[in-house]
Amino acid sequence: MRNSLMLSSAAALMTSAAGAQDYTGNVDPSAYSLPTVMHSAIDARAKTRKQKVSPKAAAVCADLPKTRARLGAADPRVREIDRRCRQAGLVR
Repeated sequence: MRNSLMLSSAAALMTSAAGAQDYTGNVDPSAYSLPTVMHSAIDARAKTRKQKVSPKAAAVCADLPKTRARLGAADPRVREIDRRCRQAGLVR
């Protein structure tokens, strides 16, 4: 009696463990690779952080080459305008 109880318990535990291994179904390991996960996170964050660009900011970014020629590329104001225009996606 005791042996049959032990065998039935062991059989139940073994089948539940075997079934739990494939519980999630087929999973492609490359779907969880670091570059894939990071690109997904970056894309999701970029979608939530989109900001509307004012017409004034667009005009300032459009005039950036003229401002750069007038003040010089090393001027801190030009560098700041360039950084903000790149951040807004108006200059590449």
